[in-house]
Amino acid sequence: IVESTYANKDHPPREEVEGKFDEKLKETVEQAGIALVPAFGLGRSQEVITILAKHGFPYDVYYDGMARTVTEILFDFPEWLSNPDLLEKAARQVTWINSQRQREEALKKPGVIVTPAGMLQGGPVNFYLKEVGKSSGNLIAFVSYQVEGTPGRLLLEKRLVTVDGKLVKVKAEIKHFELSSHSGKNQLEELLKRINAEKTFIVHGDSDNCEKLAEYARNSLRLDATAPKLGESYTV
Repeated sequence: IVESTYANKDHPPREEVEGKFDEKLKETVEQAGIALVPAFGLGRSQEVITILAKHGFPYDVYYDGMARTVTEILFDFPEWLSNPDLLEKAARQVTWINSQRQREEALKKPGVIVTPAGMLQGGPVNFYLKEVGKSSGNLIAFVSYQVEGTPGRLLLEKRLVTVDGKLVKVKAEIKHFELSSHSGKNQLEELLKRINAEKTFIVHGDSDNCEKLAEYARNSLRLDATAPKLGESYTV
């Protein structure tokens, strides 16, 4: 059973993406804007602040939501972290948001706000989004894949967000940075080739990506591969 999130493309070099991310956030803050970074509380939020620490990001970074609790737990297991010292440095440099009043203060001056949820499906991000989305001088920087049907995908594709029950057009700049942990097209194809399974199910991707990877497995690798539809059953 294999995912297919990026079955249609390969990722650009990671260092290049991180550099562009850092520069864009600097540019936004230097032009008196706020950069809102919706990020998953587990993994991606910690990754974002370590990227900024690694690049010596010189401006205010606010850290909110479940990301704070997860980070505290991670510190109890440094042996499982790739770079615990860098995460500790990053955590010391950011401002941890612990109250609604702090959230309101964070919106009063230029800076970066890192907070869940990564696809805008709840969490503190929706509080910030109402204000950040009002100005073309602000930035909403997505750092994760936005699944079909999520508020994040709607914002990314149509610049629309739900505010107080109504769809509102967002004025802020919107950019997507591929800080993904998912494999790219060539990596997924190589994985299928190496495993050479008796039966392969392609899941966890847009319907087109699932089917494209299944077609590759069938046509190029001669595998018994299927992209299951919702509700279908299989016996293995």
